[in-house]
Amino acid sequence: MSTVSITTTENELRGNEMKLSLLFAALFVFGGYCNISAQGVQTKVPYDSYKGITIGMPAADVRTKLGKRTDESDAEDDFTFSETESARVFYDDKKTVRVISIMYTGDLKLAPTPKTVVGTDVPSKADGGIQKTVQYPKAGFWISYSRTGGDDAIVMITLQKMAKEN
Repeated sequence: MSTVSITTTENELRGNEMKLSLLFAALFVFGGYCNISAQGVQTKVPYDSYKGITIGMPAADVRTKLGKRTDESDAEDDFTFSETESARVFYDDKKTVRVISIMYTGDLKLAPTPKTVVGTDVPSKADGGIQKTVQYPKAGFWISYSRTGGDDAIVMITLQKMAKEN
């Protein structure tokens, strides 16, 4: 019986990996092409790093701070911290952080709230889904908080480099 339980857990993890890949793709498409209104632009940054990792940090420093990677390349590194928390860090041509994407699955009690990430409470949709993106031009990045709807919700937080405003 425990073999069936392990197989189910592995299948659930594969399903979460697929959801993660789809969510990453959607966030990059959304982040690259969206036009965020002035209401979504703020100056005070409530969430500017993840586990000490910031936009613009050298890849070597990221790897030192976060430790063992589950997958790595010159362009990105994947980190798994627990069954419910993982991150993907993307690098630019200068080998500095251009995107930090964090995913929480399963038990979402450890996931930050929208207020912690984007600085305000965000009303959820009828299915429980939440999405809010805020630009911080003076800091040189935007941040997005997304929570899928339904019973198997996923929280995805993305910080992405943008043109810095002086």
